[in-house]
Amino acid sequence: MNLFNIFNLYLRQNKKLIYYLLQSIKDCIPQEHKDKYALQLDCINKIQWVLDVEVDLYFDNGSLCKDYLIPEWEQEKIIANAVLIDENDKKYRLDFSVVNGRIFSIECNLPFRHLELNQIKDIQIFCKK
Repeated sequence: MNLFNIFNLYLRQNKKLIYYLLQSIKDCIPQEHKDKYALQLDCINKIQWVLDVEVDLYFDNGSLCKDYLIPEWEQEKIIANAVLIDENDKKYRLDFSVVNGRIFSIECNLPFRHLELNQIKDIQIFCKK
């Protein structure tokens, strides 16, 4: 593992992976909310890993970011699932949750915190309607 990868995984909390995963579900976002969703991603100001199997996303509480809330996401629900396969054929099942009008968390059945983007062999996204 090179120095940049160590920096990304431990100091930046593997943000490359998180943003890749958040971008991967963009087709699950209703067309009328795609712009708000993209702007919500810019409002993420903290990523917190929970036991290496969950990522909680925290947002800037500024008035501008409040304009990007999606009313249909007020109640907690899963908007997408994914099956991610790494280069060793290990499968990860992920759930993408929303609450209070915004994307909130990614939960997985296996520890995926240290997974690097170049280790992803395949990802399949399943949108919840």
